[in-house]
Formats: sequence, C-alpha cells, structure tokens
Amino acid sequence: MSTTVVPGTAEVSIWVSGRTGELSTSTPFVGEGTQLLPGSTMTVTAYSEPVVIGSAAVAADGHARVAATLPALRAGTHRVVVAGVGLDGVVVEHEVSLSVSRSGAIIWVGTAPTGRASGAALAATGADLQGADMLAALWLVVGAGLLVMRRTLLRRRRVAFA
Repeated sequence: MSTTVVPGTAEVSIWVSGRTGELSTSTPFVGEGTQLLPGSTMTVTAYSEPVVIGSAAVAADGHARVAATLPALRAGTHRVVVAGVGLDGVVVEHEVSLSVSRSGAIIWVGTAPTGRASGAALAATGADLQGADMLAALWLVVGAGLLVMRRTLLRRRRVAFA
C-alpha cells in the first residue's frame, strides 16, 4: 500500500503541559507536524543553550510526532522550538516560551508562533498596550465625570447666591 502526500501548507506545533510550580523535569511536551517532507526529520530543541530534546522521522504521509519530557533547565527564560521541513523545502517552526526559577520550577509558559523561516512573517515590535489603552480610557471617563460634577456644583453656588 502506498501513501501519497497531497501538497498543502506545512504546519508544526508544540504543546508544553507544564503548570506554574511544577518542576521542569516532570513536564511533558508534544511536538507534531503535518504536510512535512517525507523522510526528513522534525526536531524539538530547547534554547537558551541549543539542546535537541526530541526528534522524529517524517512518515510517508507527511506526519511526525514527538512526545517526551523536558530536561533539567537552568533558571531563566527558555524557548522550546519544533522545526520541520515542508514539502516545498522551507523550514517551518513553532515555539513555546517558559521561565524557570532557581529551584527548577516553572514560573510561566506562553506560546509564540515564529512563522516560516523564509521571512514571510513580520517581526513583532513595540509593546502590548492593551492595558495602557484601558487605563487611558478609564482616566478620560473619570476626568469627564469630575468636570460634570464641578460644573454642577458651580451652578448650584450661583443659584444660591442669586
């Protein structure tokens, strides 16, 4: 029986199942890829020091899967990156960032897709100002309310003196 891969967009994903307070060494992860080049290798690498923590050969149907546990990570912020080669020969990646305390416990886990290595994705720049926007809107509403209160009080004083 032969399998044919229907061309499509290559995708890889990584899930780190860690919870705040768990030791990184007891944290499982799963990396998966679809529409990858059959016979190539999908790898999972932990950074800040590049260490390959898992790999799998891509099957004839273009799928690959790696499931393992994170190694001991030193204190600081790390990235766990899964990478594979698409049918078009372009490397695709996805990453999860996490921070580890001095005791080896996970402080936080977050996702950051890295797009295609060909440079098709734009870099994220600037700051996330959603919280600042909400605070600015709140201050505008409070300021408007104070202005209305002041005008009302001034009108009452004028009526009382007239």
